[in-house]
Amino acid sequence: MDPRPFDRDHAHIFISPHLDDVAIACAGRVLHLVRNAPLVTVMTVFAGNPPPGRLSPHAEWFHAICGLDVNPVGVRREEDQEAIKMLGAQPIHLSLPEHMYRSSKVKTPVRPGMKAAHAGGSADEDLVAAIVAELHALAGHAIIGSIHAPLGIGRHIDHVTARAAAETFIRESSPARRPQLIYYEELPNAARDDDPTWGYELVPGLEPELHPLCEEDWHTKLDAIHAYRSQMPVLRGPIDDLDDELGTYARDIGNGRFAERIWRPDSRGW
Repeated sequence: MDPRPFDRDHAHIFISPHLDDVAIACAGRVLHLVRNAPLVTVMTVFAGNPPPGRLSPHAEWFHAICGLDVNPVGVRREEDQEAIKMLGAQPIHLSLPEHMYRSSKVKTPVRPGMKAAHAGGSADEDLVAAIVAELHALAGHAIIGSIHAPLGIGRHIDHVTARAAAETFIRESSPARRPQLIYYEELPNAARDDDPTWGYELVPGLEPELHPLCEEDWHTKLDAIHAYRSQMPVLRGPIDDLDDELGTYARDIGNGRFAERIWRPDSRGW
C-alpha cells in the first residue's frame, strides 16, 4: 500500500475485497466521482501474494482455470491497475492474501463461476482490525468524503470482512470527520440466484439510490471489466455472456436504462 496519506479533503475511497470487484460492481459510480472530486482511490484489500506451501484445492483449481501458473496475484494486480486507471482512479493494493490462500479447507466450487468460501455472515475480526488500521493510515488527517463498501452479496468471508472493516472505520471516526458510508451491490452475484435473500437480509436501515449511466460510461465500464483477462473464465455465468448478463441487470434496475444501484444508511443510520 502507498504509505502516504491523503493530502486533500473530500477524497473518496472504494473498498474492493478482491482484484476486480469495484470495476464490475460500480465503475459508473467511480467515473462520476472522478469528474467531481479531487481524488478517488480504489483500495483492494485482499491483494497479497499466496503464502509458501501447498495451496488449497480451490486455489489450485482457480489458478488452473485462469491460466495463472506464474506470479498469479502479480498478474491480477497488473490487470487491476490497468482497469482502475481506465476509470481515472488511483489503485492501492494491500498485502493481505484472500481466503483461498489463507485456508487449506477451501474446496473447489461445483461449477466455474460459483463463489466459494461462504462464511454465514461472519467476519474475520483480526483482518477487520488490520484493514481498519490501513484505512486510518491512508486517510491521515484529511476529511474523507465517502467510503464505498460491498454489501456482502454471496456472503463470501472476504466481502463480509471488508464490509465490517468499513463500518468499524466509520464508527471510529469522529462525528466531525466521519465520511459518508455507501454500499454497492456485488456483481455478477446480484444478477444471479447465488444469494436470494440478500435483498432483505443485507439492507435493513439502508435506502437504495439509482445512478443512470450514459452509453459512454457503460462502455468504459465494460472495457475496464475486460481488463481482468485472467478472471473471465470464473466471472462468466450460466449464459456465458458476461456483458449481456450485466447489461440485462443494469437495465432491469434502471427501468430500461443502464444504471447502478447504491445503498445509503437512512436517517436512523450512521
